[in-house]
Amino acid sequence: MFLTFRNIVHYLLDAGLINKQEIFSDQLKIKPVESRNNSFMILRKNAPSYFLKQVKALDSARTSTLKTEADCYWLTQNHPAFSAIADHIPTYINYDYTNHILVTECLTDTVNLAEFYSAAAHLPLEVAARQAQTLAACHRQTQSIRADTRIKKLFSAHPPSVFGLDARSIEYWNEKDKAGEQMVKLIRGNRKFLELLQNAGRDWQPTTLIHGDIKHANFLIKETNGAFRTYLIDWEIASFGDPCWDVAGILQNYFLYWIDRETKAQQDAYQGFSLEEIQPSLQTFWETYRRAMEYAEAEADRKLEKALRFAGLKLIQTCGESVRNQPYMPTSSAMMLQLSMNILANPADTLRRLILQNETVA
Repeated sequence: MFLTFRNIVHYLLDAGLINKQEIFSDQLKIKPVESRNNSFMILRKNAPSYFLKQVKALDSARTSTLKTEADCYWLTQNHPAFSAIADHIPTYINYDYTNHILVTECLTDTVNLAEFYSAAAHLPLEVAARQAQTLAACHRQTQSIRADTRIKKLFSAHPPSVFGLDARSIEYWNEKDKAGEQMVKLIRGNRKFLELLQNAGRDWQPTTLIHGDIKHANFLIKETNGAFRTYLIDWEIASFGDPCWDVAGILQNYFLYWIDRETKAQQDAYQGFSLEEIQPSLQTFWETYRRAMEYAEAEADRKLEKALRFAGLKLIQTCGESVRNQPYMPTSSAMMLQLSMNILANPADTLRRLILQNETVA
């Protein structure tokens, strides 16, 4: 059964999520959500609202990732190692194993962080701190699952594919379009770059649950009387992995604002933020995360440098996604490659220039 406007009300009734009185009143609204899944917002007045997510095709890969997300949400309510995450994600309601439908609370009055930054045109430091608290809540407490083989079996333990890049596997991004060919040619033609990519991927240390797809579109933000609360959604590729990969996702997202600014600076209505504008958020994020993880100073330095190297790998990954079906490589994609190489070639120097310059956070 695939959810449609014709049958979703019947499904909600059968599942006990709504009652018959709501159907014929103005208490209920059903809104489809554009995404890679078959998703609906069930908005109710004076009663809990729901978000329903269903795969669009019953293949094993899609059903497996949706089940992974359902497992994450269920564990936050039923396993002590996951309880700290509960305040940072939607509340779990149900998972329908027959029809592969995940039901969570619908987080109303929220926007994703990318939309928030675009509309606000500034970077509140409290938001960066909230992101750090969300990741630390996940990473610090779930370290204990290393000894729980039953829980570890629920999640993949393989590093992202970008960690296996070499002269042959880089062809993954060559999809017979001009931009993909150009990207692959640039990387394969630079032996030093390939060596740096391979070396960066050898430092993967799986120690905790990670989200795996950290980007600002997956953070929902709610502002109430000037105070912010963040939620992290879309845990479909959560895995047992290296927490520096999630931290790298935060770093890369802020770098992308800077790249966007640099490539659109000549336009009348360019978007993005300058390096000077993103640095306070980067510093606030890292200091908040470091303290929450209780890293000693030397350990913190090593973790941040590794996260920066991983951000270099993420830039390669994002560049590959950005050139698909493009007739030529955009300037922003070329900048991603250049920044990636700069980071991997000299992470310590890049760290000082991109993140720690003018640092004021104690």
